[in-house]
Amino acid sequence: METQRVALIGNADFTRYDLAVALDAGGFAAQSLRWDMLSSSGFEEARIEACILQASASELAPQTRYLRSLGFSGVLIACSDEAEQRCEIEALDAGADSYFLIGDPLTLLARLRACLRARRAFGLARVGDITLGATDAEVCGIACGLTRRELSLLELLAQARDGIVTREEILKRWSLSAAQGGNLIDVHVARLRRKLGRAGGQLRTVRGRGLRLSVQSADEAAEAALSAAQ
Repeated sequence: METQRVALIGNADFTRYDLAVALDAGGFAAQSLRWDMLSSSGFEEARIEACILQASASELAPQTRYLRSLGFSGVLIACSDEAEQRCEIEALDAGADSYFLIGDPLTLLARLRACLRARRAFGLARVGDITLGATDAEVCGIACGLTRRELSLLELLAQARDGIVTREEILKRWSLSAAQGGNLIDVHVARLRRKLGRAGGQLRTVRGRGLRLSVQSADEAAEAALSAAQ
């Protein structure tokens, strides 16, 4: 089993909390990243599955939102050494999976494992011919090679369980405004359909409303169409 990679992001010295040491001892590969090193392609190339972000109370939510805007859809734990409930609420609303008041690194490690277990449990779910994982999706057992943002879009559609997801909801997931989004959604939808191959037909555009991911596999959809024609 491949070692799970965890990025440590922030201006503070994580080593004073022995966090990097605890992660390595816990079977993770810890990697410290500076803000100028961050990009969507960087997350892809490094195969980062989780980020632990540390910032001040005033910076934590904006920085969490920025990480999500890069398309990072893995586990994100926001950390601060300031015990303010408002800080926790804003960080979670900005896209963090969990909030941690800096302290015992072993407790943070346990929280990281819990968040990853929750992601894996979701990843076992299938939607038609598609199986979602923590870092990619598969169609009939074949990896799709999705980017973080493509995977984030697919996760959002899968969670709707055959329901319609609006463009506004997608942009919110990516922490982007309508102006910033532009035709970004259309570009990613086209790429996602292509990478899904035979399952690309499950991804449907509902004109004037948004997108929907059908829960029917290609074979089930064909059988349903045949029955309807008879």
